[in-house]
Amino acid sequence: MQVLLHARPTWFLLQDGEALYLDVNCTLSASSLELLVELNAEEVAGYRNEGAAFIAPLGNDISMRPGAYWQRHNESLVEAATAAALRWLETNGP
Repeated sequence: MQVLLHARPTWFLLQDGEALYLDVNCTLSASSLELLVELNAEEVAGYRNEGAAFIAPLGNDISMRPGAYWQRHNESLVEAATAAALRWLETNGP
């Protein structure tokens, strides 16, 4: 898994094989949670056509409305996503 894009402090866009994932830090009142959402075909096309200009609003939407994306959360890949993000931060800084 590798980081393609990062918007501090909200999200990382990651690639694992052919799949793209948005790892989003969601803050709800006094708590926070991390959602790892696999991009669907329409979202992948949007990213391929518009790049970060497409991903940024999607990341913000997930951050503000995590309940709308909860069913797409991939808990099994969170550890790998976190490790990729930490490697990226070590090289690129916050």
